[in-house]
Amino acid sequence: MLCELPGGHRVFSEGDACTGLYVLMNGTITGYILDGGRKNGLDLTQNSGSVFGEISYFLNTKRTATIFSETTCSFLFLR
Repeated sequence: MLCELPGGHRVFSEGDACTGLYVLMNGTITGYILDGGRKNGLDLTQNSGSVFGEISYFLNTKRTATIFSETTCSFLFLR
């Protein structure tokens, strides 16, 4: 399924149930993990062509990071 999200919106949050993985077709995303309620650890920026959400998808676990759209993004969502 192809999805679009404006910049500044949350794609998913750390701890959410995983329902699939994403391929970033256009745009930029950022992400972080929480440590004791504070942003810590992972501080990533990914651009077009990146795959994300795969850790939870392949390990059948909850989301391990919080991801936001920095710009308007198009995603291919795979269940």
